[in-house]
Amino acid sequence: MSDSVLWRALSGGPPITAVGVTWLSDEVRAVLPEGGGPGGLAAFAVGAGAQFVFVDAGADHALQEARALRQHAIEPVWVVGGPLGSVAAELGWDRVIRASASGFASLQTEIEEATRTALARVAVGLRGGLRVHVIADDLASDVGWLVDPAAVSVLMPHYRRLAGAVTGGGGRAIFHSDGDLRTVCPQLVRCGFVALHVGAVPSGSLRAVLRGVRTCGLIPAGGIPAAAAETSVEELARLCAEVALEGAFVLCDDGGLMTSEQLTRVTEVQRMVRTLAAEGPVPR
Repeated sequence: MSDSVLWRALSGGPPITAVGVTWLSDEVRAVLPEGGGPGGLAAFAVGAGAQFVFVDAGADHALQEARALRQHAIEPVWVVGGPLGSVAAELGWDRVIRASASGFASLQTEIEEATRTALARVAVGLRGGLRVHVIADDLASDVGWLVDPAAVSVLMPHYRRLAGAVTGGGGRAIFHSDGDLRTVCPQLVRCGFVALHVGAVPSGSLRAVLRGVRTCGLIPAGGIPAAAAETSVEELARLCAEVALEGAFVLCDDGGLMTSEQLTRVTEVQRMVRTLAAEGPVPR
């Protein structure tokens, strides 16, 4: 799959847009063929015209899902939880947020152990032939930073090791976080990431964030806030078509589809983007 649309979008060639979806809830999977198992997920992706699907590296049957997708020439994106989120899942976000005020000095051992666990999951993906990896760590939310922004630089060496493992194995590394991360995008570039998957951002700022990510040297990914019902499908499609016509773009939801209605909304936006950008770089 060296010539998959997603791979080409991430490889610095002619600017194109890859279209796909991220995480699907159990409710959404239940209405897919075969109850949303590996074969059913692949069948859904083919029917939806998805060129990639995110696969949770920590989920049961993750490698089976990836193989089923690849059999249909759909790029599986191997999603590895980052060290900060892993520590927060173990100790609670309150403790992580407090520790950020001192540069995570009290959590250095835990963050290092979580990084090693993440590196092991990257290695599993690379051995399975999975070349596009997402390192997912929510540093912010749609209302601002979750952690002290001054402490984010402490995490960058860990992210550099993870991105380096991916690229060293011949892959491409994408970072994911909710919130507006434009101020740290240059650091992510130096770590070796080629794209930023933009999760939930402050209302009304999506266009500026996506363009700011590109200005910093990263390919923007996301673009469709699945739960933002106050923004019409038509408005979102116009925004995403503009971003697609400006350069490489990874067009998908902002990080999880919880209901069938959200899935329908995302696929409709993608269909309209293909129409609006028919003369531009969006593969049809």
